[in-house]
Amino acid sequence: MSEAMTPALINQHIGADDQAQRPGLWIRLRIMVLCRHDIASRQIARFLGCHVQTVRTWGARFAHQESIRDRARPGAKPVFGEEISQKIIAFFCQFETLPGYARWTLSTACQYFQENPDYLGSDITISRASVQRLLNAHALKPHRYRYFLQLSDADFFPKMEHIIEVYATVPKNLYCFDECTGIQALETVAPALPVAPKRPEYREVEYIRHGAISV
Repeated sequence: MSEAMTPALINQHIGADDQAQRPGLWIRLRIMVLCRHDIASRQIARFLGCHVQTVRTWGARFAHQESIRDRARPGAKPVFGEEISQKIIAFFCQFETLPGYARWTLSTACQYFQENPDYLGSDITISRASVQRLLNAHALKPHRYRYFLQLSDADFFPKMEHIIEVYATVPKNLYCFDECTGIQALETVAPALPVAPKRPEYREVEYIRHGAISV
């Protein structure tokens, strides 16, 4: 039975999680549709700009009702066992950083492992790339951080409700200031030139300093 490249067919074989593989999957999907129209392999290869053996390989797989995705592979045997992996994960999550560093990086972690061989084992040598792969596998990003606020003010929630009420019923003249430190008091030495057709406003680059203030 012939089949067309309809949106339903595309969604059936190429999902939202296949973004990284989309170019290859698109080629395979086109091969599948053209093969089902009994078009010669060489013509398909010439039309899609791929090797004829690619068309024959995937055409044979489609004939056996196989998916357009790659077959499952066993993968390489892990270089490090589960115990070593858990130690590395615990290291990034629990160990304090080296003096002078704000957080662990791949380089400083590998430096620590080299200088303290007893942590992973004296016979264990791990590369920066191996540490990165392990962190990626567990969705750990020690180089990133976010701020949080510890609630230590007993009146936090009454204050919060008052501020929310101000935002909900904004008066006509409301000015909100954050902490501003070191604001320079500057005086221009010449007035600005007004806007003209095809010309923006011009401002004098020189100025006179009158110190700084804090708000």
